[in-house]
Formats: sequence, structure tokens, C-alpha cells
Amino acid sequence: MKAEAPIKTQKGRLVNFEVYSNRLVIRLTDQGKDETSEWTEEGSRGDLGAFFDLCEDQLCNGWCEVKPEQVGDLRDNAHLTFTEDFTFPDENSDDVMIVGTAYHFDRYAIDGYMETISREGFVTFDRHDYLTPAQFEAEVERLEKAGVDTGFRSVNG
Repeated sequence: MKAEAPIKTQKGRLVNFEVYSNRLVIRLTDQGKDETSEWTEEGSRGDLGAFFDLCEDQLCNGWCEVKPEQVGDLRDNAHLTFTEDFTFPDENSDDVMIVGTAYHFDRYAIDGYMETISREGFVTFDRHDYLTPAQFEAEVERLEKAGVDTGFRSVNG
């Protein structure tokens, strides 16, 4: 059986982002392997901060980290989400709105980002699709026309 090829790859100095149909794989480059072994030996870098350092090339070139509360995750854990389908709904804020696909590291409560990528050489983020506000409104309207009580019209007018 032939291995699935990435749909898109964005190469960086320390990691490569490989987009597949249902996931984002963040894979260490040779230079990234050297860097993470130094960080692990030093033990001085926080898991999330070190992971952001690894992904700096991608975060400066079209990808965005999404805050947990922006995807409805109200837990205290660091839940990392990446997307390249985003917009800034308020020009005075750095909050982003996902307008398509985002990728979550769903194992954050079990494994650390750096622990996983250092051990395996890669870390996998699962794909989640989001509706834009216009798509959401259209879906509510479609469901209500079909007789489904969504509860949104009574709450939102």
C-alpha cells in the first residue's frame, strides 16, 4: 500500500508543515533535530514557547496560532491550534476568526508538543472544519426551513 503524499508542504528551517487530507504533520528538519536535542538537554525552555520557536518560519508566512477560547475551548490546558484559513474581524485586535480548516493537537492532555516531536520526529494535528458566520447563518436557516428548532433564532433574534 502506497503512503499518502501531502497535499501541501511548507518548508522551514527547523520544521516542515505537511498538510494531508485529514491532518497537519509538523516534522523536524535535520537542523530542527539538532536544536531540539540541545533544548532538551538544557531543560530550560517551556514546552509551548519552544514549540512556537520551532514553527516560527510558518507562523511568519501564512499560518496562525489560534487561542483556545477562539475555538470554544475553555479549559486551562494549553491547546494549540494552527490555521491558514483566518481573518481579523476587528482591525484593532490580534484575535483571529477561523474561516475554514484548523488543526488541533488533540493529545495535549496526554503528551507535550516538544516531548512528542523530540521522541517521534513529528507531531500530528487533527483537522477540524469550521463554518464562516455566513455559512452558519445559512445552515441555521436551512435547518429551520426543514422544521428543526435550532434555538438560535430565539436567542439571537
